[in-house]
Amino acid sequence: MSGCLHHVALTISPGTEAGVRRFYGELLGLDEAEPDSVPAGSLWFDLADDVQLHLFVDSAAKAIDRSHVCLALSDLQLVLARLAAGGHSVERVDAVNGRERVFVRDPSSNRLELTALLGSGLAAGVHDGGPRADVTRESGKR
Repeated sequence: MSGCLHHVALTISPGTEAGVRRFYGELLGLDEAEPDSVPAGSLWFDLADDVQLHLFVDSAAKAIDRSHVCLALSDLQLVLARLAAGGHSVERVDAVNGRERVFVRDPSSNRLELTALLGSGLAAGVHDGGPRADVTRESGKR
């Protein structure tokens, strides 16, 4: 038997939907997915082929300090510049295995680790094993 990651689901606080959409779409450069049906206010974003990030509105949403999702991005420096321009502060931490990484919180206080994709086969769609988020385009808006 084999398996793979299909999606990650996080909760967001009511009233943060517009800021969350901008954060993941414009600043991180992810494409917003258009599912057949989701609860009102929910946002879905494509991370890679058949891998998605699902964000659900929940009035009891509470970010846990160390829990996080790590996104490996094709242009970390571009995303860091977008975050700075958008007024988001990042926590720089020590590199692991030569990979630069930072932590940031989305507008609903979910903690994200952002790191750079490694490997020489990026153009051919071969990467270092994690879901691929291609953020080299201008914006994630559809």
